[in-house]
Amino acid sequence: MRAVESGPWCEHYDAGVVPELDVPDQSLSQRLLATAERWPRRAAVWSPRGWLSYQQLLSETQKFAAVLAGLGVRSGDRVLLMLPNSAQFVVAYYGVLWRGAIAVVARLDSEPDELRRQLTDCAPSLAVLARPLPPGLDEAVRQTGPDHLILASGREYSRSLRRWWRRAMATVLSRRRTRKVLRWGSLMREASDGFPFEPVPPEAPAAVLYTGGTTGPPRGVVLSHRSLMANSRQLAAWDPKMGRRHERVLVALPLSHSYGLSAALGLSVEVGGTLILTQSQDPEVILDLASRFKPTLFPGIPALYAALLRRPNLRSYRLHSIRACISGAAPLPVELQEGFEKVTKGRLVEGYGLTEAGPVTHANPIYGRRRAGSIGLPLPGTCAKVVGLDTGQEVGPGRVGELWVRGPQLMTGYWNDQSTSSEVLVDGWLRTGDLAQMDSDGYFFLINRISDVIELPERRIFPRDVEEILFEHPALMDAAAAGAPRDDPQEVVAFAVPAPGRSVTEQELL
Repeated sequence: MRAVESGPWCEHYDAGVVPELDVPDQSLSQRLLATAERWPRRAAVWSPRGWLSYQQLLSETQKFAAVLAGLGVRSGDRVLLMLPNSAQFVVAYYGVLWRGAIAVVARLDSEPDELRRQLTDCAPSLAVLARPLPPGLDEAVRQTGPDHLILASGREYSRSLRRWWRRAMATVLSRRRTRKVLRWGSLMREASDGFPFEPVPPEAPAAVLYTGGTTGPPRGVVLSHRSLMANSRQLAAWDPKMGRRHERVLVALPLSHSYGLSAALGLSVEVGGTLILTQSQDPEVILDLASRFKPTLFPGIPALYAALLRRPNLRSYRLHSIRACISGAAPLPVELQEGFEKVTKGRLVEGYGLTEAGPVTHANPIYGRRRAGSIGLPLPGTCAKVVGLDTGQEVGPGRVGELWVRGPQLMTGYWNDQSTSSEVLVDGWLRTGDLAQMDSDGYFFLINRISDVIELPERRIFPRDVEEILFEHPALMDAAAAGAPRDDPQEVVAFAVPAPGRSVTEQELL
């Protein structure tokens, strides 16, 4: 399939980046197979447990698919994955897809009630769980989870946590005797190799990820094989230097988030790269891995990059291998961008996305012109427009409205929720729920979430406008604005956090 979109943004792509995007009519299983056949001995994954080559990853994937088949998992069934960044996550994820099943990827930081709702909604036939689960989640699985549980190895955890896990699982088993708790290692040792992949069409569901996203209450975002492959190919195409040499991707982002799934795992398999995985958020651990393994790519979020820059011994680490980083999830301050680039000699650019869009739709050019405060340009094969809130019609440059996006990376809908899917997906466009504006060159700028807009009788107030005024005061470290409901109308309320060692009064801010 070829996706072709054009707009003023195309004129500002880096040299070598084209608007067209070719997305093969393949499943993600076929993509892994093609990569393993091309680079069988190349390292696919490093984690604290060791290395897996692409040949080994393929073999382990086939074994895990055989395990699933032996436990009665069929094509189209849902399998819950609740694992940290690890080689086991990668094997389990591709093993589920190899079987033709759907990976329901849950976060380890989920709240118990949230996990119960997800399990009830998607009804997985089997769960693959970290050992141990964080406190509270074991009870959620006991109450609403499937009958078959596969426990991934916990040798990397501390002895005290292993003791806690044994007590927790003893409780689970005592309360529901029919549940089968199986060990990853035992199953994989007995599994047959060479299990054939289950053919599925590219538009078949590959993963379900739960998010509040554009709709408020968490809903299961359904991403197809084509959606996930398209987004990985878009990100690969965005860097004209991608694949000229062996790429190494440092991954501190959770693979259980859509950004980690596409911008790290999917991208790495797409280009035959090596994933350097860590579940640690300790800056010293991340910097040590960067210095040791010399990554070329390092996707992240502003808070992560800022934490690294605050390390007093930062310059003692060898970070010059990092070529490109796309930052998402929050605005990227110019000072942070410039500071990180000075240390690494690489490029750090701001991007934008949401789980419903696979997730990445926009990014600033990696080597070309970047605009401060902008989320950048639509990726190849992606179109974006700004739609007026009052008129429902596309508005021109400089006007504020809702950001709509279109492209092959979009979700197919929400799991078990056709009504909300129809509200959000309109004639091939995804309504993001974000307010934005586009300049005359096709660069997009986020304003606020529509749900955060403060409605007054005479006009709309954007919280960001109030916050920017507050930030001009030198004594403030942080600020936020919101609408406080009164009888009528709403009142604008601001919250201010003084910088350490500073004080400020309400009157000084008025």
